[in-house]
Amino acid sequence: MGNNDTFDNRNLEVAPCVQEEAPEPEEGKNPWPYAVWLFFGIMIGWGATYLALEVPHGQVEFGDVRDQLKSQMIRNSVEVTDSSETLNKSKVDGGQIYASVCASCHQASGQGLPGAFPPLDGSPWVIQNKFIPAKIILKGLTGPIEVKGVTFNGVMPGFENQLSSEEIAAVVNFIRSQWSNRESDVLTGEEVQTLQKQLSGKKTPWTADELKSP
Repeated sequence: MGNNDTFDNRNLEVAPCVQEEAPEPEEGKNPWPYAVWLFFGIMIGWGATYLALEVPHGQVEFGDVRDQLKSQMIRNSVEVTDSSETLNKSKVDGGQIYASVCASCHQASGQGLPGAFPPLDGSPWVIQNKFIPAKIILKGLTGPIEVKGVTFNGVMPGFENQLSSEEIAAVVNFIRSQWSNRESDVLTGEEVQTLQKQLSGKKTPWTADELKSP
């Protein structure tokens, strides 16, 4: 090939198809890797949050942790219910029971009715021994009884089938601490239950003589 045929690239023209070809992508400018990393970041964050919220103490060996949480919630609910029942028992209002059951005879003042119903205010039968009024409320009272120098002779029915042990204890504690009575020896529902079992064989009302016996 002669000198005139020497290849001169200065005169080389670039074909239009080559000029219009899209440039090669440069590293770091492709948006796809960013989307991938964002996806994995979200998944990792979600997984960490799930473990933190759903797994108590960081580990569950068997079963769905939601079953364990449900069981725990049921146990807590039972404990709360038991506590509420105990609290409600301790809130039995002896004054209300007295007003609805006893006041029509013994009066709101505790003075009773002369010649008919003995007073409870200042009565030795009420204040000397907490089990005496509990016995009377359980089984009733019949025959003559002397209260503060006055003899009364009538019949009082028992209430063991109408009042619970807690209600009997509450009304006994009320009459022993009301008016001029200031006794602080509290009768409990459990003590009334024990007394009721001891007296399960008694089928007739008390007499004053029986109550005087030890």
